[in-house]
Amino acid sequence: PRLAVVSLAANDERRSLRGSPGYQGPLAPLERDGSFVLREPPGRRCLMVVDLRTGVMLHREATRDVVAGSTRECELKPEVHRCELRFETDEPLETMELTIRVDAKQSPAGFGQMEEGLRPYVTHVAPDHGGLLLLLPPGRALLELVQHPRYKTEHVAARTEVEATAGGKSTDKLSTR
Repeated sequence: PRLAVVSLAANDERRSLRGSPGYQGPLAPLERDGSFVLREPPGRRCLMVVDLRTGVMLHREATRDVVAGSTRECELKPEVHRCELRFETDEPLETMELTIRVDAKQSPAGFGQMEEGLRPYVTHVAPDHGGLLLLLPPGRALLELVQHPRYKTEHVAARTEVEATAGGKSTDKLSTR
């Protein structure tokens, strides 16, 4: 599965997650029906649903106390926006990175610095295709195609903004032409 549930210790909530994947904690695949099996250590914990392809946090539960030896049943069905993103560029895609900035209200308090109220995630654009399916949480998302600094001076080659809706779909493009 592309989605996973991660259990993060409450004291780790202040740690910046810039440059995904940076989630540290027990992780389990999220099945299509919303089920998962996850063993959590005792203490204050926060469950999050993340997209393993991009590292974008799609949903988070409230922080709660986990007691040793206890079990709890819950189902997580995040409402995501499916964005089919197309790239139009004369530059080779292997020299590009996609920066995804999503609405910061999904992030726990203290999770890194926010720019324009958006939480940044960076994913490398695969060179063998011209498109990518993005899963986004509801809210504003800013998508930027950035020239990777290993190849040139880093600069934003293209950008677009998506208003992601729960259960919504869109087709968007980033073009440098």
